[in-house]
Amino acid sequence: MKTKWYLVLVASLTLFVWMGANVLAAPMPPVLVANHETKECGEIFGGDECTDCYPPEGWEVLGFSENVQCPSGYTLVGQVDYTCQPFKVEHCCTEGHSGAPGDCEDLVVNNRTKQCAFVDDIQACTLPKQWKQAPPGQDSSRWVCPSGYQWIAPLPCEAEAQDEPTSLPATRASEEATSPPTTGGNEQEDTRPGFLPCVGGLVMGPAIGGLWLLARRHQQGEKGTV
Repeated sequence: MKTKWYLVLVASLTLFVWMGANVLAAPMPPVLVANHETKECGEIFGGDECTDCYPPEGWEVLGFSENVQCPSGYTLVGQVDYTCQPFKVEHCCTEGHSGAPGDCEDLVVNNRTKQCAFVDDIQACTLPKQWKQAPPGQDSSRWVCPSGYQWIAPLPCEAEAQDEPTSLPATRASEEATSPPTTGGNEQEDTRPGFLPCVGGLVMGPAIGGLWLLARRHQQGEKGTV
């Protein structure tokens, strides 16, 4: 008896999951649009969880076809051309997702770390190492994050490398141009202050001393003769 209840429970859960998946995958009802200038009425695809659709210029969206009616006197023209805008969201760019293809142009993948992320603009982005963008020519609907990979926050692009300057700055160049040249080899220039005055002192000192002694003796001689 318990086994039967377990089977009923498992079957109910399976049905519930299946119905939920189909609800997510189901597109929205058709949208009724009208052209008031030509007095025509038609339908466009209503989009789904990964895309939103718009009628051509001059057509107004009236609402879902199951909820609204064409204005009186308008001609029914059936399906009208439309344009869809995919969403740039993680779910719509993941392998096996339900719904129409998302906007996955800016999707990048790191197969080493098994991570996926969006960048702001793949056309102006220098990707860090190990990160890959869609191969050239690959259909964007086939470029998705592999199942089981982890989504991370938007990936910042690397800054463009700046070339090293090949010339000296103007201030540095002018300083080097005006600085005195240095001597080479073992020659050294003696720039010690007071070098010449010291040499003069050595030469003039004895001469002044000799004159002082002569003057002293002369004075003593004059005193002896008085």
